[in-house]
Amino acid sequence: MHLHGPVYDDRRLLWLHEADAVLLTSCTECNPMTPIETLTAGGVLVATDTCHLDLPAAAGAARVVPRARARLRDSIIQLLDDPVAAEAQRSAARRYAREHLEWQALAMAMHGFYRLLLPERAACAA
Repeated sequence: MHLHGPVYDDRRLLWLHEADAVLLTSCTECNPMTPIETLTAGGVLVATDTCHLDLPAAAGAARVVPRARARLRDSIIQLLDDPVAAEAQRSAARRYAREHLEWQALAMAMHGFYRLLLPERAACAA
């Protein structure tokens, strides 16, 4: 296990990509940057169910387990024992990031949200 402390340059993306697993067990952050950067870098993300990563997990881009040491340990061991599954998760993470976290995807989602809020204004602008 390596603990790097704060890293502010692009090395962090390389480390997130090359790590066997990036662990996230927070229960207080609603949108932490670590999972976003890990998914974008094609890293293997293992998180507890307190991290609110249901959508990436449903897409196969992250592993989400109950917040229990044994469940977290077992998930990490499974990943280490199955490099094919880990690589599939890396691919799913990159795909998820492209489809849901890049600026164009975020802008389109926000545009759709505003169209729901202001349907008559959206019809006038079209």
